[in-house]
Amino acid sequence: MYALYRDERLYYVGLASNMLGRLTQHMRDRHQGRWDRFSAYLTTRSDGPHIRELEALLLRIVAPQGNRVGGRLRNARDLSRQFRTMMAAQASAERDDMLAKRSLRQDRSKAQQAAAKKAAHTRALRQGTGRRTLLKAEYKGDTYSATLLADGQVRVGGKTYASLTAAAKAATGRTSINGRHFWKARHKGEWCRLSQLN
Repeated sequence: MYALYRDERLYYVGLASNMLGRLTQHMRDRHQGRWDRFSAYLTTRSDGPHIRELEALLLRIVAPQGNRVGGRLRNARDLSRQFRTMMAAQASAERDDMLAKRSLRQDRSKAQQAAAKKAAHTRALRQGTGRRTLLKAEYKGDTYSATLLADGQVRVGGKTYASLTAAAKAATGRTSINGRHFWKARHKGEWCRLSQLN
């Protein structure tokens, strides 16, 4: 194997069994005057398939200006279509992952907004009716009374609970109940569910 150079740049790569004859030929053919030095790489056997494979790899990687034909590898296949399919699948997976994270952030934002709205409703109720608000509820023919304190806690029968729902559960004994729907407060002369007061 040999290589021709011009101004320290690789110009041509080739194979030859008669190195002197091939270099003499290149001094008269289309490469004449296009190279100014060469390198030779000698092997004990020149008919081995690995030599042509090596030449093909060099031609594909370096693509010297003087070589008209690209390297041909034995049993080589064009994998560009499979590569494009793989890249498209990877890009799609990354896009789906990004959208899923964005959706999760939006869901969290909506939950935070709902919690803030609920807290604002409770504050508005307390501020609109005074420091303490009398509450009442009816359940299975019984009437329950409670007091919504200024700090948001609820007092029922001498006990204080951290939320409207906790107070409703304690009063009814139910494990699943919505305190804002259960309790009512007086608004414009009528008893209205807290969930209806904005």
